Amino acid sequence: MARARVGTLMTQDIALFFEGDDYYREAFKAIAAAQAEICLETYIFALDEIGVEFLQRLASAQKRGVAVYLLVDGVGSNTSLPALRQFCEQNEIHLRVYHPVPFLNFGPLQQPRVELRLYIALLRRINSRNHRKVIIVDRIVAFAGSLNIISVHSRKFSGEKAWRDTGMRIESPKAAIVELRNSFFRAWRRAFRWSRLLT
Repeated sequence: MARARVGTLMTQDIALFFEGDDYYREAFKAIAAAQAEICLETYIFALDEIGVEFLQRLASAQKRGVAVYLLVDGVGSNTSLPALRQFCEQNEIHLRVYHPVPFLNFGPLQQPRVELRLYIALLRRINSRNHRKVIIVDRIVAFAGSLNIISVHSRKFSGEKAWRDTGMRIESPKAAIVELRNSFFRAWRRAFRWSRLLT
């Protein structure tokens, strides 16, 4: 059965997107206009056409003086982590990993007595995952929904096989954007002790 293509539904403060390309296009515009801060949280961050485009735009924002925070999940983004970490270090993008997977994400234990306890703690949280997909720019605009940073959501790159997901851009109420940002940094703080173990 053919899938009906539904475009974008917009009101004054909220836009709903039913096509990944429309969602990404609006997110890119917001990133290009950022002046102070970008917070990006996702389950999957793939280093494909969409992922590379996001990284390039985030790096450009950082060079303009924008603080860029990237939070990815340790399972969803596992295969991208080495290259993602290298890119972020080179471009001064703040990166943290939510509950990385022991023995997949880590190299040898550097301080066995101390860090073995953290490995065990991570194993106990192996199924505690962060599936949120959120982008917050300058506390002014936020994006949320079910789209990861990966080309399977894009008709441009995946054609008719593109996944159908929904996203939204929010500009009001401001309290909703503030709460999304607060939630982002709660997860960011929780990820600190695990991210520091990554080699």
